Amino acid sequence: METAKEINAMCKEVLAGAEWASIVTIDRGAPHLVATWGQYVTVYDDKTLLIPAGGYHRTAINLKSNPEMQLFAVSRKVKRPDGSIGQGCLIYGKGAVQTRGKFAGEIKKKYPWARGALVVKVKKVEIQL
Repeated sequence: METAKEINAMCKEVLAGAEWASIVTIDRGAPHLVATWGQYVTVYDDKTLLIPAGGYHRTAINLKSNPEMQLFAVSRKVKRPDGSIGQGCLIYGKGAVQTRGKFAGEIKKKYPWARGALVVKVKKVEIQL
């Protein structure tokens, strides 16, 4: 398993080819899981992801009390270093749902239905599978 402190080329390839991604936050001590379509995950820079937030109300509440979160995406389109098909990317980060500001504005332009942006500041990336 390869570990990095930023979104590397392999993870960018996984995110670009993922059909969907799961997002985990902590809700009163227990995991809370939501998902998004892979095409909605935008790599803003090597340390930041932006995801349109249409709902994510419980996720926003969870992140206010504990910003730690994880995002997991997989793609059958990406080759592993050994040549086999299928690669995963587990991202650990700190998140917040922003309904105003630069990131929210960018997401709302691209996705008019979004109420804001789930902004993920990356702390660690693990290549999986």
